[in-house]
Amino acid sequence: MNEKLTEKSLKIIDLAKEEAHFLQHGAVDTEHLLLGILNEGTSLGASVLKNLGVTLIDARREVERLDSRREEPTVSAEEVSLSAGARRALKVAVDVARENDDNYIGTGHLLMGLLRLPECGEAIRVLNALGVEPEVVSRRIGEMIGGTALVRSPADAAELRLPAQKHSPDRQAPPPALPLPASRPVVFEDGDDLVAGEVAARLSAFLIGWVDPRRLGRVIGASSSVRLPTGDTVRLDVAYFARDAELRLPVLAVEVIAPHKPRPALQAKLQYLLALGVRTGLLVDPATRSVAVLRHQEATRVLSENEPLSIPEALPGWELPLAQLWPRV
Repeated sequence: MNEKLTEKSLKIIDLAKEEAHFLQHGAVDTEHLLLGILNEGTSLGASVLKNLGVTLIDARREVERLDSRREEPTVSAEEVSLSAGARRALKVAVDVARENDDNYIGTGHLLMGLLRLPECGEAIRVLNALGVEPEVVSRRIGEMIGGTALVRSPADAAELRLPAQKHSPDRQAPPPALPLPASRPVVFEDGDDLVAGEVAARLSAFLIGWVDPRRLGRVIGASSSVRLPTGDTVRLDVAYFARDAELRLPVLAVEVIAPHKPRPALQAKLQYLLALGVRTGLLVDPATRSVAVLRHQEATRVLSENEPLSIPEALPGWELPLAQLWPRV
């Protein structure tokens, strides 16, 4: 498994060992992995937690409150072993990576692994004590990596405007009375999703029509994953990679608001990418026919339907009247 862990994931496990050693706990459990994610501080998982108001200091204080046992350390921090629960969380992280067709285990996968283990979930107890619902964290992670969300029951699916989950024949569905998470990909079926998809396709077409003849780079859509320099992976509705820029970091990142992708989560996702070095983020809202242009440490500019969209720092000379972006039917 270690060969599939990204550098940040390996660092988080090392930091989790240091947290367990510091708290004089005999082994690394799921709550220490949660502290490791927060301690590392720059990963996608940490970004999601911070945006929900979870801090390392508060989480560490809650871990100490929930588990006051102390054991005099007999080994160094590097030698602290993983508990059965922590090992199970890592195995679940592998499953999450497979569900998203990823051949590595990033920090988002690790966090999702912690959230799917209520039966040995000290990490879940810590989040609940801090007033953060694990389902909300899971949903944000799913929105960021474009993959699987944690949906506990058909009632939760209805609240999210999603169809009830179906389980494959060789996998028995959990009894309804037990709060066990389903680990199946979420399928979105909504008319507004179709509109968002068409808007993303139209914008891709306009960008490709400018980029391709000039051989400026590549434009990709949501079917492709973008692996960031941090080791995390995200899916974007549209991304433009300049030919002369590092391929792993797009110059332009675009997200289209849809019922299953609310504005706050998408805005946090784009801000995270801007902090990593993406030049421009576009947050497209089909409902209001507007586009918010985001740049790092700059005020967001919102363009209305009758204004032209231009991105001189990413695509000099390109301009699109926004009225052409919206579906005709």
